[in-house]
Amino acid sequence: MRRNTASTHATAFIPTLIALLLATLLRTAKPRPAGRERHDALHFGGQLHEKHSARYHIVAFGDSLTEGWAIGYTEDRPYSITLQQLLDAGGYSAKVRERGKSGDTVLRGMMKRLPALLEEAQHLGLRVDWLVLMGGINDIIRHAKEVRGAVERNETLPLEYGLMAEEVWLGLQKLYGVCGRHGVKVLALTLLETGWELPKVEGERARLNDLIRGAHVRHDHVHVLDVAQDLPYPSGSSADPAVQALWDDVVHLSPAGYDRLGALVYDGLKHHLEKR
Repeated sequence: MRRNTASTHATAFIPTLIALLLATLLRTAKPRPAGRERHDALHFGGQLHEKHSARYHIVAFGDSLTEGWAIGYTEDRPYSITLQQLLDAGGYSAKVRERGKSGDTVLRGMMKRLPALLEEAQHLGLRVDWLVLMGGINDIIRHAKEVRGAVERNETLPLEYGLMAEEVWLGLQKLYGVCGRHGVKVLALTLLETGWELPKVEGERARLNDLIRGAHVRHDHVHVLDVAQDLPYPSGSSADPAVQALWDDVVHLSPAGYDRLGALVYDGLKHHLEKR
């Protein structure tokens, strides 16, 4: 039986091709540091105790989308960088500090982090004027994974286990309340679309966004910015390349996408600020 030498040579070449690709990647990208915990000094804007004479003190608070996480890039690119640049260029006396934490959820981490942050600021004599808040997508994704796992194991879940949007909404309202008690105004951002192919993720996200859009009705100090409609997820191979360039993976934006988000936040926030 004759061997197909062309096929054999092609198969033998695959490991070499993979090695070349890996070598190229290693030359062009530094490995990301292990672990996602960051000291306050490494967040954009620095630590709270650092004095700044700005008229407005703004905190960008949330998860990896606030942190500026992008898997395919060597450095984070928080939208607060662009927000600060545009505020400076627009003639606003403002100091932006970013407090994003990769993987954080509303119902667990943020419920502890935000009160601690505002209490620390109060202790230091720092008046936080605005909090830009985006959170909830990690709650929904983790919940969807748990549901899928339970279904695969043929486990029965209680009926109320499916009400994730409402649970996160209650958590967000508590965060709004914490801000209100500290005299902090909130710019609440809607959640961006995702490419997750998990049942219920997009449905729960849409339901939560509907609730967020009505936040100002219940909370006078909360203003809503619907960024979801201006940063759609590129669906299908025929998606606009310009839209695709704004995304890094199924959840995170690219550096250009984070810059776009920062511009949207600036447009939504500037109407509430006075210039120098």
